[in-house]
Amino acid sequence: MSLKEQSKLLGALFPHKCPFCGRVIGGAEDGVCPECAASVSRCVRPAAEKGVYYGKAYAVYEYKGRVRSALLGYKFSGKRALGRFFGIKIAELLKTEGLNADVIVCPPSLSKRERGSDYDHAQLLAKMVSRYSGIRFKNVLKRTGKRRPMYELSPAERRANIADSVRVADAGAVRGKTVLIVDDILTTGATANECARMLRGCGAVKIYVAAAAARK
Repeated sequence: MSLKEQSKLLGALFPHKCPFCGRVIGGAEDGVCPECAASVSRCVRPAAEKGVYYGKAYAVYEYKGRVRSALLGYKFSGKRALGRFFGIKIAELLKTEGLNADVIVCPPSLSKRERGSDYDHAQLLAKMVSRYSGIRFKNVLKRTGKRRPMYELSPAERRANIADSVRVADAGAVRGKTVLIVDDILTTGATANECARMLRGCGAVKIYVAAAAARK
């Protein structure tokens, strides 16, 4: 049974709400109400900046409107259930694009106090993608010190803020492997690029990025 079929069956047995507007939608095929499905924009492959350390980057949605509101709710307002929805969508995108990897990783998160929620949204999303794609997750990317929340910063400040702030805790988990970095939002690509730089330094052969949403 495909991921889409599983989602549809679960929706029929346990009616759920649209992740973007909260309307009860039963077994909607895409897990989204028709109105929101018509209003959100698909992204698939945002443009990469020059000098990046990863290969192709993919995103399910464009980061605006209802998608933006849903992701901010997931990150900062305790809407933990959205991790499963976006995880399934990323896993579906990987299958559609024929993208496979040996291991999934995620950027290191802020502390519980700094992120303002009782769960690690980046790690939860990566685990959901792992569950629905069958690619194992390894929590190997760690912070080397304190840094400011990225959403507060300009593109130039983001690059400076993330520089030299990531380390790979287990090089053996990525050496010689194709690695997929999973993140919620891809904006400037600064975080993904710094993670990819450190993974390259530890011997990762290929590195891709997949996100729930991205700015075009």
